[in-house]
Amino acid sequence: MNTPPAATNASTPSAMEINRQASTTNAAWKICNLMVTFAKRYGDADGSRILIREKISQQSIANLLALNRITTFRVMKDLKDQRLIEQVDGYYCILDMDGLRRHMEYLEMDF
Repeated sequence: MNTPPAATNASTPSAMEINRQASTTNAAWKICNLMVTFAKRYGDADGSRILIREKISQQSIANLLALNRITTFRVMKDLKDQRLIEQVDGYYCILDMDGLRRHMEYLEMDF
């Protein structure tokens, strides 16, 4: 006789949720790394922030990193909400380079 699988705890994430979280974390690290790279190559210090002197769309970031545009949007929104980056007239500014690097280190711990 086949018995149904035991019910999972409501607080236990499903396999799909774990996979989504892992891919989002990986995407977040990739985007942070790209922003740091762009800052080094195209960035100009503007007071305490670094202005990236290339206009970069979220679609371009998604394409460069082979990410879904919605995932890219969510990660960029999270970075803005954390006051690590901002966008001014189509140009990204890194507001806190040390904070962005710390965030990347935090994301690496989740891998």
